Amino acid sequence: MESIYLGFGGEHYVISRLFAECYEASKLSVDFGFDILLSNQYRFSSGTDDQLRTLALQVKSRSVVEQDYLESEESNGTIRKKTIKKFLIKRQDMELITNSENGFLVCLFYEKNDIAYNVLGLFWLSASHLRDLFDRNVYGGPYIRVNDEDNNKYEITAELNFNSSVNHLAQFCLDELNTQIGMNSNIQELRNIIDNSLIIPNISDFRKSTVTLKNSAGVRLELNRSLTVLKELVNEHPLQLEYDPNDIYIDLDPTFEAIRNRKFERDYP
Repeated sequence: MESIYLGFGGEHYVISRLFAECYEASKLSVDFGFDILLSNQYRFSSGTDDQLRTLALQVKSRSVVEQDYLESEESNGTIRKKTIKKFLIKRQDMELITNSENGFLVCLFYEKNDIAYNVLGLFWLSASHLRDLFDRNVYGGPYIRVNDEDNNKYEITAELNFNSSVNHLAQFCLDELNTQIGMNSNIQELRNIIDNSLIIPNISDFRKSTVTLKNSAGVRLELNRSLTVLKELVNEHPLQLEYDPNDIYIDLDPTFEAIRNRKFERDYP
């Protein structure tokens, strides 16, 4: 029962983000495969958009808990966190989306504890994207495949990578405070909060994340960054992104960039 409420939470999160971009979005009262109806009536009427569009969205949400996090160390010493989840879609719902030119699938990763419901990242795919994924039968098979446990459902395996290391940056800042003013109870309390928190701060500078789709052989397909931003949903974007894994601090504030340089100079001479 709780998962139903959390799923509704994901749908309302999508609705709120779309409202923030001046779109009209509402939850459909009848569940026939789509969850949200989206319109750009205001944007069209005000001249922001040159075409009136109505889109139908299905939203899938997956919970990320502490044991779902994986860490890997890059060649430059950066620690990256990631999580891998399977999104399940009923066959009839997938057919409905792919056969509707205005159909979209939105998948989001969320993390919930006693403090907050935090969306860690998301991606969206249009009907044409989904048809493309069915056709991309590379080594190991397509990126959308029948679920092994329930052949009435399709599955999409997605990996969410966090491209800046929140814990390392936070720990460095605490160490710098300790060096400058010495240990005290306030700093120790702050350190405990960071150490025990599962939540990745909802700050854009910390949340430069990428999403990768995988087929059964683990062949990766990097999604264009526009496919991870809801405000870009009404525009068509390619599936693949030429991504430099070393360029993980792109667009960071200069202050964070300076801290990052000092930390890695100290820890990884």
